Amino acid sequence: MKKSKVGMTVNEKMLFESIKDQINKMLEVSGAVAIDKAISIPDGMGEASESELMACIDLMIKSGELHEIKMSDKTQNRIFVK
Repeated sequence: MKKSKVGMTVNEKMLFESIKDQINKMLEVSGAVAIDKAISIPDGMGEASESELMACIDLMIKSGELHEIKMSDKTQNRIFVK
C-alpha cells in the first residue's frame, strides 16, 4: 500500500476522513457522541477492524479535534465532544 505524507495508506486516510466527517455530523446534531456510534463504519467504506476505527478516534483526540468526557473506566461508556 502506498503511504501518504502523514504516514497513512490511502485507504487509512479515506477511513479517517469518513469517520471524522461522520462524527462531526453527529456532533453538530447532538453535541456529543457515544463510542458505539463514533466507531460505526460509514456508508460506502466497506470493512474496517475495530482497532482501525479506534485509531481514527485516537488520532482525532491527539490532534485536539475531539475530547473525551470521562464517565467511567469502561470503554463502552466513552462519550466525545468537540
